[in-house]
Amino acid sequence: MKIQAATAERILITGTGLIATYTVQLLRERGVPVVLVSPNASAERLRTILGPELSGCAVEQGDVRDLPRLRDLLARHHVTRILHAGGLGGTRVNEAPYEAFGVNVQGFLTLLEAARLAGVQRTVLVSSIFVYRTDPPLPLDRPAVESLAYHMPANLYSAYKSAAEIAARAFARHTGMSVLNMRLAGAYGRGEFSGGGETAWILQNVVRRALSEPAGARIEARFRAGERVYGRDVADGMTRALFAESPRHDVFNLGSGEIVGPANFAAAVNAAVPGATVVPVEAGPADTPLVDLTRTWEELGYQPRWPLARAISDLADQLRGSGG
Repeated sequence: MKIQAATAERILITGTGLIATYTVQLLRERGVPVVLVSPNASAERLRTILGPELSGCAVEQGDVRDLPRLRDLLARHHVTRILHAGGLGGTRVNEAPYEAFGVNVQGFLTLLEAARLAGVQRTVLVSSIFVYRTDPPLPLDRPAVESLAYHMPANLYSAYKSAAEIAARAFARHTGMSVLNMRLAGAYGRGEFSGGGETAWILQNVVRRALSEPAGARIEARFRAGERVYGRDVADGMTRALFAESPRHDVFNLGSGEIVGPANFAAAVNAAVPGATVVPVEAGPADTPLVDLTRTWEELGYQPRWPLARAISDLADQLRGSGG
């Protein structure tokens, strides 16, 4: 993947969670300056995760619903491309559905308007494979392809992701903007999860406990199985989306091709952390089909490189290096 004239590029990323921080690391390795924006963004907190990679980053506080603030940030930092990785997820959406709609749907349209006025070259939305979580459910024995029609969502989070996509796609076609929608499987890795992401927090916490608790201590891994993708693969896919030249489509799946459940996750942690005794506790089978990655490979050049065992070993190394 080529990043043309990296010194002339500047990426604004909304959110400061797992997706944002892994993508920052990859962009900074390639010499691309980054602006991180969220309502409670803190350079001090981000430094604990990014370390020296925070150099070359501007950290700004801002809300995606605040058009004047977004316009100021885009102009002042000479932003050329945007990754929208902020928003509310998990139980946060159910607890505050009106606020979640404002952030996840209206907020993204506000960001798009700011991008349009600033002449930003490309905006990428972190969407979700929850677009495929429908009522009635899609068949689980066939990979979900991007060309499937939108169906009745099974929950509020699915509804808001679908709504944001539909509105963004119509807005982009009307204005001529370049907007890509990345339907992301459940991301996991090292990060903070203030906007939601309960399962990703559970996975990180189990690895942390395996590293810190006495050898042989029983640690339960309880979560619903589903397709999950490691943060380093997420960063690779998002960076490819930001810089892809003339993609033919505007919606792409981004996954791993791997169902992660308590059993294979526990085995991966026990292999990566000597003395760990992680015990799987089933919380239900996957209820969303695996996603097809053909289009993402053909147009973006993405293929997953971090299967579960390798990813957990890397995550354990990261947590050891940070003191857990």
